[in-house]
Amino acid sequence: MAKKQENPKKSISILVVDDDEYIRDSFSKIIMLRGYTPNTAGNGKEALSILRKDRIDVVITDVRMPEMDGMQLLKKIKGKYPDLAVIVITGYGSVDGAVEAMKEGAADYILKPFSLDEILLKVIDICQRKKKGIEWKRPKSKGASIPVVIAETDAMKEVLEEVEIVAPTNATVLITGETGVGKDVIARLIHCRSERGTRPFIRMNCAELNEGIIESELFGHEKGSFTGAIA
Repeated sequence: MAKKQENPKKSISILVVDDDEYIRDSFSKIIMLRGYTPNTAGNGKEALSILRKDRIDVVITDVRMPEMDGMQLLKKIKGKYPDLAVIVITGYGSVDGAVEAMKEGAADYILKPFSLDEILLKVIDICQRKKKGIEWKRPKSKGASIPVVIAETDAMKEVLEEVEIVAPTNATVLITGETGVGKDVIARLIHCRSERGTRPFIRMNCAELNEGIIESELFGHEKGSFTGAIA
């Protein structure tokens, strides 16, 4: 008699850590609907207790929580379970936060509001690659050539280190500096090193746009919404 094969999805266990019960329940429902095993915790201490008892493949944690926040949890997880993938989500995101999370070993850093399905796709990709022993690598850009940046100063080397940390995340990045310092080059580098690297890099100088049409240029418009809007 042939052995009944185990459903590979059931073997993937996802721990959601958030002090918001609605978020935990929403994640659990989506995870179960997709055929995976959900676990939930209301804070970092509960999460660590679960990790000591159960096998978990991926942790999805909020940042702001009572008793132990998400960054503290991330550090403890990486100290005890260095191979465990952790996705950090937050409603108070910043580039500094993304840089800190990625330096501490987070698999990704996602800002609220987010799509549950989008996060689940990231979880699935992490699990599949982990199962096959494949190290995640960012795709080479087909939309634009990857700029070559030669860094000789410590300040520039630090900028390139932050590019490598921020690029894989969904964090919004603001690049500032005087004319000619290479802001456009760094923007292209972040794009090429990101998961969107195979897509075109769109450069737009908003200062050249008329104030009356800038919203339309950036976000589009409906046909007939104003004179000349034929499509």
